[in-house]
Amino acid sequence: WRTSTAEPSPSGIIWTALKDLSSYLLLFTTPGRVILDLNNVVDPAHGLDGEYDVTFSVTIYASPKKRGGSRSDGIIALGTLSREQAGYAGVPPMLNTTVKLPRNTIEAYAEIYASGNAQEEFWYFNAPDSWLPALPKDTTYGKGSFREVQLLVDGQLAGFASPYPVLFTGANVPLIWRPVAAYGAFDQPTYKVDLTPFVPILSDGKNHTVTINVVSSEPDHTILGNWWVSGNIQVILDPSGKPTKGLITKYIAPPYANSRISGTKNHGDVNITLAADHTLHVEALITSGSGTTSAVTWKQSSSFVNHQSYRDNATHQVSTQIATGRSLSSHNGAVKLDDDFSWPLTVHFWTLDNDDGSGWGTIFDHGYVRSEALPSFMGAKTDISYHRRSEGSRFMPKDGPRINSATSNLKFSYRDNKGHTYWRALESDNGTVTQDKQGGNIANERHQSSIFTAAAVDVTDDGVARLHGSRYQ
Repeated sequence: WRTSTAEPSPSGIIWTALKDLSSYLLLFTTPGRVILDLNNVVDPAHGLDGEYDVTFSVTIYASPKKRGGSRSDGIIALGTLSREQAGYAGVPPMLNTTVKLPRNTIEAYAEIYASGNAQEEFWYFNAPDSWLPALPKDTTYGKGSFREVQLLVDGQLAGFASPYPVLFTGANVPLIWRPVAAYGAFDQPTYKVDLTPFVPILSDGKNHTVTINVVSSEPDHTILGNWWVSGNIQVILDPSGKPTKGLITKYIAPPYANSRISGTKNHGDVNITLAADHTLHVEALITSGSGTTSAVTWKQSSSFVNHQSYRDNATHQVSTQIATGRSLSSHNGAVKLDDDFSWPLTVHFWTLDNDDGSGWGTIFDHGYVRSEALPSFMGAKTDISYHRRSEGSRFMPKDGPRINSATSNLKFSYRDNKGHTYWRALESDNGTVTQDKQGGNIANERHQSSIFTAAAVDVTDDGVARLHGSRYQ
């Protein structure tokens, strides 16, 4: 589970995050250690001198008498494998985990956690290295706006993911994200790969290296620091206990995405467009110890376009991008994994410096649209749609305290193959929810749609903002 914190403020913060752990049920069947790693930053210069008071609890519900495919037969961690702290690692360098699957493994699925941090938090605003000289110094970081999370088996590409741009609670204007954080900030999305075609390799009784890496579209494919990554592999075993056999019959997987960069520079304006696409197609025949043969097909495709506009000597910046794609696997014609997604994002950022003071403003318009069908032990088939538009500013007058403002409007909907539905629409103004409506058959029956009058708030109590270029820090 990858989460984060609410942005600190002098008056203190209180928040609650929930996570469904049903897909990891196997981990709770034997004694083990649970680690909650919630790092704290203490920096009195920025007013960060508080301490966390954390309550962590796990609620386990009685399981049905029959298992019914509700859990896998094994979970293998991908990470540092530390028993003293959380197992995530920083990329670069790439994360390598030594793995040896049980000999009778017949299916395997990887789940990847990956989130950008520091110079990679706003990677969608990073410019290609070849275009950095065209921009004012420290306007943004380099390595371009394209990122791809890769999973490799013994150095061979087994799957990839276009990461969702999570907007954390300190993004540009912290007041924007109060009291409603962006989608994924407290429960970041994960990415799945069907590793079944590689089972004959991973279950041959020898050690193998499974790698999680994050790459760019630069000629050397390097990124800045850093991304936090980790993951796991869940396996299904054949009851015979006999070794699985098989072979990969088709493997078409270019190691990196095909990318293209174009742009113009005219007086004080710079425009850059980066596009990329990637496909993968793997087929294999898997024969279990029981004698059953399965024809496995694993396909992926992704498309990415990012357009950056820097106007008036980069005092007004716009980054517009969209990543779309689909991952699809079938075993003997039956769909096992189907992930169809679209991540639209537009960010405006402008600076102001005049006789009255200085500051900046921003607009975020972003969405998360995903239809995901997984093996039964990994969760239900879900359709999620989220769209949010937020606008905010932070201004420091020369003769007074800092002034902040923020408004947001969002819509969220959910449905699954079990017939559950839920939707919610929210509006907020300067840290106060001004409209809250929800519905669907799993909505809180006690909740009443409401419209509120914005309350007076101390908009100087706004937390520490994080921006995409050191020029603005």
